[in-house]
Amino acid sequence: MPSVDNYIQRIEQLHTPPQVATQLLQLTKDVDFDIEDVTKCLESDPALTVKLLKLVNSSQFGLVRQVASVRQAVTLVGQRSLRFLAMSFCVTESLAKGLGGRMYQEFWQRALTMAAGASRLARVKRAADPNEAFIAGLLADAGVLVFAQVEKEKYAKLYHEKGQGLPLLLREEEEFGCQHTELGAALLQQSAFPDPLIEAARRHHDLPIEASRLVTCVIGANLLADALWNPELYGVHHARGFLEMHFDIDIDGFIDLAVECKEDVAQGAEVFQIRMQEEMDCDAIMEQARELQTTAALESALELDSLESVLKAPVLS
Repeated sequence: MPSVDNYIQRIEQLHTPPQVATQLLQLTKDVDFDIEDVTKCLESDPALTVKLLKLVNSSQFGLVRQVASVRQAVTLVGQRSLRFLAMSFCVTESLAKGLGGRMYQEFWQRALTMAAGASRLARVKRAADPNEAFIAGLLADAGVLVFAQVEKEKYAKLYHEKGQGLPLLLREEEEFGCQHTELGAALLQQSAFPDPLIEAARRHHDLPIEASRLVTCVIGANLLADALWNPELYGVHHARGFLEMHFDIDIDGFIDLAVECKEDVAQGAEVFQIRMQEEMDCDAIMEQARELQTTAALESALELDSLESVLKAPVLS
């Protein structure tokens, strides 16, 4: 059965990285890289430049003024963040090419939602750097793209049958000997992404035991994506509980977060030129969240009634 390294080697044989990505890796291999050279490299790809500027000017980055050039973006966003944004574009767009229509849609739905959710959660109590969280969320499921390119129809069938979460991870392990979390982490390591982003890809389905704040944001974003695109009671319940426990987000905050993510995903789809065939149903999410709140209130009232009955009952001697 192929190992993680085998899959990474096979994806390298199938896909040559875009020229700008190769140049970026070379130019930024040292910590003190020349920002002038990096700027020229990015500007050599007009399509990439347009996408970067659209994203930087979106509400997710919250800049007080519009950015008109890569040089300005470097100044306001930071050369490190801009470099990783550019690399993220190259990785996702290169590997997503050729995917079947349904899988292509589902990948981008989750990737853009996790990017938006992680970025929004990072702003809560300044839990992490929002730009880094955006990139971590966007790349968290990169391993899905590796499986989809190497195993094609076999993986697509498994993916659609099992959806996300533990069932998918278990079936990946059973069928292929590894999980997309491992593949994603290995791919990012191969592409010279920093350790925090690699760790986020490896652990985005975990429980956040002894996790960094960035990883916790991405785990929360993963649960949020489950709830927002499949707003059954189970998914909303888990997302709500996690966000309340780790970010103090109450029911109203959860609904606000859902609406903000819907807007962010629409902007992200425009940047990446993805035609979304589905729209996030915020009304259904609100209904489920309110239902959870009502159920919880009813259960609390019943528990209180039971407690009062016990306290008022005569003591038998």
